[in-house]
Amino acid sequence: LMTAKNIAFSIYKIACWIFLSRILANKICIAQEVTNRQTALLRLYFYKGMSQQAIAQKLGIGRRSVGNCIEGALKKIKKIFQKSTSQAA
Repeated sequence: LMTAKNIAFSIYKIACWIFLSRILANKICIAQEVTNRQTALLRLYFYKGMSQQAIAQKLGIGRRSVGNCIEGALKKIKKIFQKSTSQAA
């Protein structure tokens, strides 16, 4: 059963995946800004499709830590993307 919350969350995940794909397509280097841990969590969450709870259990950390780490990585990536697109214009 799809609730409004589930639909909104699915849209959010799709938007983030598109955002990350655009960064890769533009060959924007994010490796120096995003930590290894953030990169690993982004891969598990977006590319492997794992839930934050599943990632937390797998890594032995809190779900909130996983969410905060992913959110921090996305903020860094967004900042890099905005900077690179404004320089290209």
